[in-house]
Amino acid sequence: MRTLLADGKSLFDLDARGDSQAMLEAREDEHPVIEVLRKRVKAGTKPGSHGDGLKVGLAIEGGGMRGCVSAGMIAAVSTLGLMDTFDAVYGSSAGSLVGAYAIAGQEGMPRLGCSVYYDTLTGTGRHFIDTRQIFRSMGLGLFGTVVTRWRGIKELVRQKWGSPVLNLNYLLHDVVEKQRPLDWEKFWKKQPTQPLHVIASGVISKKAVVMTSKGGHFGTLRELTECMRASMLLPGITGPMVTLPNVDEPLVDSQLYEQIPFQTALDDGCTHVLVMRSRPDGGNLLGKPKIVERLIARRFFKRKSKDPDSYEFLKTSGHKKLYAESVLTLNEAAAAKSGDAGPFLMPMCLPAPEPEVGRLERDRAKILEGVRKGYHHAHLLLRRTAPEHPTATMDGRQAALTAFPDSILSEEMDPVVREILQRSTAAAASKEGLRQQQQQQQQQQPLSS
Repeated sequence: MRTLLADGKSLFDLDARGDSQAMLEAREDEHPVIEVLRKRVKAGTKPGSHGDGLKVGLAIEGGGMRGCVSAGMIAAVSTLGLMDTFDAVYGSSAGSLVGAYAIAGQEGMPRLGCSVYYDTLTGTGRHFIDTRQIFRSMGLGLFGTVVTRWRGIKELVRQKWGSPVLNLNYLLHDVVEKQRPLDWEKFWKKQPTQPLHVIASGVISKKAVVMTSKGGHFGTLRELTECMRASMLLPGITGPMVTLPNVDEPLVDSQLYEQIPFQTALDDGCTHVLVMRSRPDGGNLLGKPKIVERLIARRFFKRKSKDPDSYEFLKTSGHKKLYAESVLTLNEAAAAKSGDAGPFLMPMCLPAPEPEVGRLERDRAKILEGVRKGYHHAHLLLRRTAPEHPTATMDGRQAALTAFPDSILSEEMDPVVREILQRSTAAAASKEGLRQQQQQQQQQQPLSS
């Protein structure tokens, strides 16, 4: 692609597509990444004590609601017992959230983690996705007041940014901290041996910015969710740029400079990386930006943030060029053999001609199906790594329906997840009651003479 651009071809005239999955499905031999995962499963070793001299990473793409596909893939990884085979996890945008739940491995996984997508972010309510705000995001706030009414008029006058299309406060505070609480204790305990790397984009450095616990970027759940906010900050529809204490520049979504975080994994010393893509093979990754995208980028970067360079980068599809280059690299990496020189990358995404899940999709059944398809395909490619697992002999679709049955849609909340949350709440209440009782007993004890 670089050669064609150097020869004077326009980026918008080129055609770049993912085509790795058909090749991987047809392989009779093992991809080097599959080989290492299988050996580690057989050895039964844990992160920090594998002893094979290798470093295996898990890189996860997000993509708004499209991240449900990545969540389904992670669900298959967890079900097959493969999480302990990874030495580090790298997440871009919603991939950082998916990765955090995978690392925690708390009770109810993988259903609990995936239910974040199909239970809490879907439906006709505007608690997370409010498409009425798109007019303000494009700089057409007056037109938007036709649907937002008096609230929109007041915001137009009083607020610089207005309400976001995607409410990250709801996702990161209400959902991750309360409705589907990430088990911080379990997550934090694993950071020394299986760290999470949260990827965002630096608007001054013009490159990916990596945030970790070791780097001092987070040490509490709220600090972690603020790093996730930066990684998920889609320019123009999620609020203003994020500034963090230990980062010396404003941050926005990883979409700009590293949507698929395998390069960060390689820079971190990984010898093998399983790469999860949320976009399917087959579609052209290039093409001219839509007028809506240009208007949103113009308002966010050029007008509100006084950052014309980032606006020009998006206007000329610089981010699409980087993304296409990443996918083409992964296409080549899918053909790697054990005798080749490393490092090794194994891409995983839905095969063509699967349709792409919309970034702002709200239909619960469609999101659940996205989870199932991700699970199906990951199970198909990874089941040979865990031949002793009860689901290893299942067809991929059968395994997906077993993990995520139709009964999920029979109620407003996944019934299994509801039961898990009720048990968790009862246990927490019992623990707190015991703590208060012990405290009272200590206060009632007479002072020793």
